Amino acid sequence: MNKLSQIALQLCDVETEEEAIKAIKRVSKFKNNEAIAEVVYDEITYKFHYFNKLTQQEQQSQYADKVFESYKGLPFKVQIDFGVLLQEKLDGNNYKYSARIPSLDNAFKHKQSTITDKKSLEQFKIDMFKQLRELMERTYEDTRNLIVGIFNVMFYTYKLIDTGSRMPYLDKHLKL
Repeated sequence: MNKLSQIALQLCDVETEEEAIKAIKRVSKFKNNEAIAEVVYDEITYKFHYFNKLTQQEQQSQYADKVFESYKGLPFKVQIDFGVLLQEKLDGNNYKYSARIPSLDNAFKHKQSTITDKKSLEQFKIDMFKQLRELMERTYEDTRNLIVGIFNVMFYTYKLIDTGSRMPYLDKHLKL
């Protein structure tokens, strides 16, 4: 087992493994395998769930389950993006490696899902694997950079706004 496959889901062989690992380490923000960042905007809390060292496709399903469990059955919206390792062919047999971290800009390009129960979670997982498959099918004809590995996944989530009697700003109108 090579070193790259211990920190990334390797999609194809790389010419210089050390350079590929250096590219990932340059952009890797988190030392832990998991991190959650929260941003509050207009009284809504947006969460970014980051999972590093993505080495198997099955881990994505486990990560989706963790995100679902963190909302304790409450409905939420989710979008996803991947951190990818890119290989650019220079002249001859020389390659340059760079890494792109997952971002909200790229997450917005993909389908947004509403998770309300286990059934919708399973549908999200199917869509997530379809998105991964599309990402893996890129070639040099599609882009000048070939995606050779996936090292990180980000789930961008937010809880759906409460409705009806659960709306906090309606409390001031209730006489209890």
